[in-house]
Amino acid sequence: EQGLSSEVLAATDVLLYWGHVRHRAISEEKGREIAELVKAGKLDFVPLHSAHWSVPFMVCMQEKAAQDALEALAPEARTRARVVFDGKLQWKKAGAFDRNLAPPRYEIAPDGKVTVHVRRPNCVFPRCCGPAQPARVRIIHRKHPICQGLPADFTLEETEMYDEPFGVPEPDSVLLTEHWPAGEFFRSGCLWKLGKGTVFYFRPGDQAYPLYKNEHIIKILENACLWLGSAD
Repeated sequence: EQGLSSEVLAATDVLLYWGHVRHRAISEEKGREIAELVKAGKLDFVPLHSAHWSVPFMVCMQEKAAQDALEALAPEARTRARVVFDGKLQWKKAGAFDRNLAPPRYEIAPDGKVTVHVRRPNCVFPRCCGPAQPARVRIIHRKHPICQGLPADFTLEETEMYDEPFGVPEPDSVLLTEHWPAGEFFRSGCLWKLGKGTVFYFRPGDQAYPLYKNEHIIKILENACLWLGSAD
């Protein structure tokens, strides 16, 4: 079951997910199962680095986009609304000047029923990679439990670069950012509330560099697991 059996997921409180080149090996059905567990408050999800293009994360982000689109409606209209997802999951690099995220489109029928068209987020960014270079990590939300025990900023001596805009729904909280010498910037620690659960995307962790041996990176992941695993 793609390493993510229903039995294993049912026994899991926090799922850390690292992916790189085999994203298509995970079915959209399995991605929906993970997203539904998050929405039900039975699972919290921590995609790492290249897992921005993992099927579970992209499905969670389309569900978050739908949630945001419905919340923008008046309560009475929301009860008459249905969501339609436009497009398919795709792994297509964004253009240098592409819009970050397409807004929802609302169709109102004569009987008052509302169809909400949500473009599936591509969950990518226009620029990345390049040779190894240092990144400065800035802790933005210093009082958040995930950021406890960390300095206000620290440097990753060698890492891959990602550059905004990140094609995802607006995060509910940005906990930390990364900055590179040429001016590139990325929201590298983002939280979304999805239904009763939480998604925490954490960017550092390229396969070529030993970032998971960095004490600050490990502290962030430890804090995230403890906080998400104990949250109601």
